[in-house]
Parts: sequence; C-alpha cells; structure tokens
Amino acid sequence: MIYCIFGDEPYFIENELNKLKKKFSDSNIYRWDTNNSFEELCEILSSLSLFEQNRLIIIEDFEGLVSKKISNEKLDLIVDLLDSNQNDQIIFVTNDSKLEKNVLTNKILNEAKIIESKKISKKDLPGSIFNYIKQKGGTISQADAVVLSEILPDNLSIIISEIDKLLTENKTITSEMFNSSIPKYNLNNIFGFSNSLESYNFSEIWKNYKQQIEEGVEHYTLLMQINSIFSLAHKVYRLKKMDFTTMQMSGYLKIHEFRIKKANSLFNKYGYKKTLKIIKEVAKLEERVIYKGAEIEKEFETFLIKQFAKID
Repeated sequence: MIYCIFGDEPYFIENELNKLKKKFSDSNIYRWDTNNSFEELCEILSSLSLFEQNRLIIIEDFEGLVSKKISNEKLDLIVDLLDSNQNDQIIFVTNDSKLEKNVLTNKILNEAKIIESKKISKKDLPGSIFNYIKQKGGTISQADAVVLSEILPDNLSIIISEIDKLLTENKTITSEMFNSSIPKYNLNNIFGFSNSLESYNFSEIWKNYKQQIEEGVEHYTLLMQINSIFSLAHKVYRLKKMDFTTMQMSGYLKIHEFRIKKANSLFNKYGYKKTLKIIKEVAKLEERVIYKGAEIEKEFETFLIKQFAKID
C-alpha cells in the first residue's frame, strides 16, 4: 500500500504519520530523507524484511514529487521498485502543497491513498483553538481565542503544545493566564499599542508608545500598526455602507469577526473624517521619512500629538 501525505501544515503531517507508525514495531520502520542518497532509497525499497514481516517505509521530501531536476531514469527506477514491492507500506511525505507532474506522481495519484495537510488559515485559527480546547474538556471565550491566535507563532505544533500547558493549569483559559503562562510571547508587546489607540485616550496612547520603544519596537513598525488599524476601520465602514453583515465582512476580508467588531468600534469613536485624516497623514509621514530623509522619531511624535492629543 502506498500513501502520500503532502501539504503545508507539519502538525497534521506528523499526526498522520504517528497513526500509521502505531501499526509497526520500531525495528520495522525505515525512514529515508534528503540526508540519505538515492542509492540508499533504492536499497530500502528493494530489500526484504527479515522473517518476512511487513515494513513501514517513510520517504520524506523526495525531490521527484516536487522538482523537475531529477532524471526520468531515476523516476522510472523508483516506479519499478514500487511495482515490485507488494509487501510493505510506503509513505511519501512532503511539505509542499503542490506535486510535480511526472511518471512517479501519476502512479501515486492513481494508486496511493492521498492525505492532504492544509494549513489552517489565520481567519479560521481562533475557531480551531476554541474547538480544540472544548474537545479537551476546557473552555475559552471566542475573544480570548482570537487573542491567543495572535500572540502565538504561526506554528500549529507550538499552539497545541502551549494550549495543553494552559489546560493543565486551569480548564478555564482566560487572557489573564497568557502573560504568566506563556512568557515567551508577551501580550503587552503585541496588543498594548493597538489597544491604546482604541482607548480614545492620548495619555494612554503616549504611555504605550514609550513602553513599546523601550522594549525595542521600531517607530516604523508602530506607524504601520496605526495604518493597519485605521485602514481596516475604514474598510469595515465602506462594507457596512454596502450592507455587508459582520459574517460577510469576515469572509471577504479573511479575518475573524472579533477584529471586525473592534475595527467598527474604533471607527465609531473616531468618526469618518478623523479616520480618513489619520490614514492620509500616515502616508505623508511615511513619504517624508523614506523619500525625504526626515528623522522618524521626531516626525512620529509630532504625528501622535497632532492626531491624538485632540480629537477633531
């Protein structure tokens, strides 16, 4: 039996491999990867197990699946060896999301059991986090699931590992737990400045700006945060004028409904005129810094004072 596991989510790939590996003893599992030679692969496929036991042969990142560089002779040889091997379970694994067209992949697509491992989109990740915690007997609010998806790296294995740690502490997961239990990913670093903008309070904005700079965040990064937040608020306003529901906006913009609601709240606080003015002033500031050599710290602080010390 031939399997092909491919896609861009390593966590799902490893999960599928572990399911298949449970059926075999360690001594009957053979693993080939790019650190081994082509000749070693041929030897594994052509050899027989001692005591005639079936083997599990895992072939990782074989270039014949995704590259045109490998010769047709080598591809034909692998196909012949697969045809001759009727006893073993053979698994081709690749993190690429698309397979090359050739004699080997034709055989795999026609004869193998295909398992595609698709990465969870950023929009769907909070829902997946919410469902995983529920399946494990825990609870988390939809809003905190969004926050957790934002502060953790874009790596499902790390996300699952950190959630499991949180669940061992308390089955009810809240955002208050994140900073103490997940110290590597500082919640204040990521959300402090954007939350201060939503506060509609200049002293809060200025305090968080200074804190971000002390922690090593660049002025330009903060400027882009401002641009992103207010641009999203403007997009949400325009879509509302077109009678989009929150759910429809989420699908169209490919972001979670929670962020749509926060953007709408920000727009309601600042209003159409001020939101548009901030977006335009960000563009002007960026032009002065990039093309005219203006000093960004002075420009940025002047921008904050002019735009947020007094709301028009």
